[in-house]
Amino acid sequence: MAVKAKDKNAGTFCAYIGPSVRGVIQHGTIFEGSKRETIKSNAVRSAVERYPEIADLIVSGEVLAEARIKINTPGSLLAQRRRALTVKMKKVVNHGIYVSRGEPSTSIPTAAESGIPFVIGAAPAHMASAPAKIGVPVLCESWEDVEAKLGYSDDWDSFNLSEFAYAYFKLYGCKPVVFCNLFDPATMKTAVTAADKDVTNHQVVLPGEAIKDSGLTVKASGGTGAAYVAGTDYEAYYADGKLIIEALEDGACYEATSLSVAYNKVAPTQLTAAKVAAGLENTEHVRNRSRSRPPVRSRLLWRQRRCCGNGTQGKRHQWDVPRQGAGRHCRRFHRRNRAGQRDYL
Repeated sequence: MAVKAKDKNAGTFCAYIGPSVRGVIQHGTIFEGSKRETIKSNAVRSAVERYPEIADLIVSGEVLAEARIKINTPGSLLAQRRRALTVKMKKVVNHGIYVSRGEPSTSIPTAAESGIPFVIGAAPAHMASAPAKIGVPVLCESWEDVEAKLGYSDDWDSFNLSEFAYAYFKLYGCKPVVFCNLFDPATMKTAVTAADKDVTNHQVVLPGEAIKDSGLTVKASGGTGAAYVAGTDYEAYYADGKLIIEALEDGACYEATSLSVAYNKVAPTQLTAAKVAAGLENTEHVRNRSRSRPPVRSRLLWRQRRCCGNGTQGKRHQWDVPRQGAGRHCRRFHRRNRAGQRDYL
């Protein structure tokens, strides 16, 4: 089925449904003309240059009712844009009194002072917003850290780190944990051939095992024509454990009822016992290398003992810092030490 591109100049008015930005734009502002004309106008162009999220939060009158529902739907593209704009606004210093409502804390996590768990296994790193390095231990002190650094999936048979994180943070309210993820979605994956997917509310829902990488290809139904462009025609993001492909209002596939989608999916079975053993060995090497040289503060104290040993200052000076005057080095050391400077180490 051929997809007819939507006329981007259609529509008699547009509305801004995002949060109010003081001195920039107000919630509920109505603009005459199409969305493209509105964004290019002098009144809105400067606002979009300062806050690019505003462009997605301006919707035409034809889809205004639908957009108001989507913006209040967790995980939708409009909801993500509104959240991103709100976070960016909080970083701007504003004078005066402002009131905001946050999520209440249901319980205070129990912090472990000793015996912190160290868990090694597989995590859905492809769903993480700021994934940690593969095979490198990472400290997680909250559930938000887990979702950002490791990702979360209800498929506990494939991703055992998600199971432990849910039990430790959600069920028992404890913290922190040191995780080491050995699952690499960049290499442990398989390709899924292109197939037509139904579009509902301008969205295609893929399983959580789908990877948002260069292998994600979206075309018109039947796989004909050139591939649609991410960021121009559609956006892909994870929400509620699924990969959502949402057609953009100004994109060429906005009116499509079916899309051909090809993607890569994770293959947790490729993480064998041998790779886990190798990961444990690499982790041990990292720990040993970190112990080969003392930390900055320890090196500072060690250098001070060598510099000002009891009764053998001259000999220790000459052995520690060759071809430098002992007294001159000692005075320089203590002068910098009192000033709190450590860059000479």
